Amino acid sequence: KTLAGLPDVLCLHAGRDVLLAWELKRESGRPTAIQRAVLALLERVPGVDARIVRPSDWSEILEEL
Repeated sequence: KTLAGLPDVLCLHAGRDVLLAWELKRESGRPTAIQRAVLALLERVPGVDARIVRPSDWSEILEEL
């Protein structure tokens, strides 16, 4: 069982030395209050890229990966 609000993607990007903590949403999707709170906490941790990712972000994501 996962924790409520935990991002959909938790992945270590070794080339960037960063933990990707991404909440996946549709273009019109809205994060829940707990998802926003967890992302806000994760954003404060050094070495963590915490954010909401949408289909329109795909080209940017491909460049980063």
